[in-house]
Amino acid sequence: MKKFLLFLFIFFLSVSLCAEDILKGNWDRTSYKLGDEAVLTIVLPNLPENFFVEGIPSPKADSSDFRILGVEKKRESNGSANLQLKMMIFAAGKTSFPVDKIKILTEKGETSYKLEIPPIEIGARVSSSDSPPAIASPIEIPKSFPILETTILALALLALAVFFILRFLKKRKPQSVEEKKFVHKTIEEYLIHKIDEKLKKSVLSLQDYSELTEDIRMYLEEKCQIDALFMTTSELLETLKENFPFKVLSIYEATDIFVLSDLVKFAKHFPNDEEEKRFRGNLLILQKDLKERLLGKEKAA
Repeated sequence: MKKFLLFLFIFFLSVSLCAEDILKGNWDRTSYKLGDEAVLTIVLPNLPENFFVEGIPSPKADSSDFRILGVEKKRESNGSANLQLKMMIFAAGKTSFPVDKIKILTEKGETSYKLEIPPIEIGARVSSSDSPPAIASPIEIPKSFPILETTILALALLALAVFFILRFLKKRKPQSVEEKKFVHKTIEEYLIHKIDEKLKKSVLSLQDYSELTEDIRMYLEEKCQIDALFMTTSELLETLKENFPFKVLSIYEATDIFVLSDLVKFAKHFPNDEEEKRFRGNLLILQKDLKERLLGKEKAA
């Protein structure tokens, strides 16, 4: 009898240890029609400020029944967070969300969760009993219509339009220098203020690294007259070798700032204490450089 009870205890203990945590999801409506937009909200546990979710399809990705239009993380006042997925529905009938497991990564590690998302009922947009919509009479193209020449001209105009649109988008800045300097007289004053603001924090967030390097790129764009906001880090550093605007900050310290920020932004790297300490030190050197440049301007004036 004792062996049997021990066996039951070990069995239930192993089941509980192997069981995955469960997250529940809710739809914004109970029923949809084919082609509707739907919003799925997955309630997450209490998490630190910086976390990443793996297993959710990326925006614009298609499954057999859904197209993901957008993924957004929303934090509540009580510390919990929600993951909202906006998607378009392609299927009809009873449909289930194709993802049943996700993984959440934090600084402490990663945890797998099982998703419990109720299936939804999708109605057809047009039933077979509905009258078909009126269709306009086809336009008869004259036999002498130069379809080849017109097609070539249309493609040429389309290519030209795409070229100018891309050129326009490339020239746009995420935020203009004038907007950034609205409260400050000079770009040096603005950047000094932003470095002070970030260094007052006990721990820098991943977003702080990205924001600081964007502001430094904006400064370089104005001072060196280069397209720094749209260059890769390697292109930017190669350009700076020929036109380095700093006297106190070295090219090696500038490289360290940009390379670590790229690791944070693109590789989702969490800097350790030594890396953050070095990053803060490089920022202080940059700030000293800016203050000396600002002092020289004031003396010259």
